[in-house]
Amino acid sequence: SAEEQPLPAQGGPAVSITDLKPVKLERDAHSKLLVAQCTVNGVPCNLIVDTAASHTTFDIKFIKKNFPGLHAVPRLFAMRSFSMGGLHIKNFFGLALDLTPLQKDMQVKIDGILGINYLGFSPFLLSVRNASLQFLERSRVPQHRKPLDVERDPSGIFYIRCSRGGDTFPLALDSGSSLSMAPLEQWPADPDGNQLTTK
Repeated sequence: SAEEQPLPAQGGPAVSITDLKPVKLERDAHSKLLVAQCTVNGVPCNLIVDTAASHTTFDIKFIKKNFPGLHAVPRLFAMRSFSMGGLHIKNFFGLALDLTPLQKDMQVKIDGILGINYLGFSPFLLSVRNASLQFLERSRVPQHRKPLDVERDPSGIFYIRCSRGGDTFPLALDSGSSLSMAPLEQWPADPDGNQLTTK
């Protein structure tokens, strides 16, 4: 059990990137979700990479074990430091919730969810096929890659515009979902129907 950490100093997050190499993620055999090894206040943790989660969230059991001063659920708490791969943030915050139902559905041990309030600090490439995540410098996107034209909801979640039969609608970019969902009226009615395409 780690010593309880003091609250970070007042002020916004301090972000630094020390390494731009791809980070290998673990794929859960049951859910197919991707899990990242992270560190919170020096304590290692495994978090599901979820681009549609607005906040980074930790299981309350992990928080009680490693930071015994935090007991309430849900609880917003400050972190002195948080990192994954080469993206380090000081003066960060997260939520503590009971994630038991999610943990029971996973074969990989997880301590929480890595949300867009962390991932949004740097452009990144997430490869579901290769189970990797790579942070990028803001000024550099690989030439063989085309950035998606995305919209950002006030909650921080990213959307792409899709179309079917000329009608457009938003779909969340959700790496924490094991299936694709769209409004019923937009889903192809049969295999020969119009397919969903990004705009």
